[in-house]
Amino acid sequence: MSSSDQRTGNPHVTDELCTAILAAGLWLGVVDADAVVAWADGEIGRRADVPPPWLIELSLSKRRHVLDVIAILNEVAGKVDRRAVFAGVCSLLPDLNHYDFDQCEALARRLYRTAYELFEGDWNCELLAASDEAADAFEWQRDGCIADTRDQVAATFRAFVDGLRDDAVRCRLATVSSTAATPTASD
Repeated sequence: MSSSDQRTGNPHVTDELCTAILAAGLWLGVVDADAVVAWADGEIGRRADVPPPWLIELSLSKRRHVLDVIAILNEVAGKVDRRAVFAGVCSLLPDLNHYDFDQCEALARRLYRTAYELFEGDWNCELLAASDEAADAFEWQRDGCIADTRDQVAATFRAFVDGLRDDAVRCRLATVSSTAATPTASD
């Protein structure tokens, strides 16, 4: 178990998983690059051992383009469980209870696009299908194809996200999750 895993007591929340989640969060737009740099700074400060070169590079990337930051994160992430990454991204999202129908719909569309990229369009993945259905429900409600009210559709989406949240990820990435962006209906 690495020192970072010992700190959280959760061996599944590895550096590789964290960097994959942060890369996906940047891509989705729920994490900003400054928060990733701050997370790297905090990780360096908390480690008893010498930080790995990638963490130092990430810490010094404040003036780098967001795509360069994503590249650093993806290089470290390597091959990680994509389901854990998707759940981790959901863990970074703020409390959605104050989100209205339009805000939930905007976020649902963004989460679906993220799932599509993460799962490489593999419709055999239940999370891709579920995120697609969650996003489609808003349009179905608007078109009168389902009997659910706007509030019910938004509540179902909130429950979908809440059911995927991982407290261990949220704890390990607390500095990032506290800065997660709130989408607007135009997103």
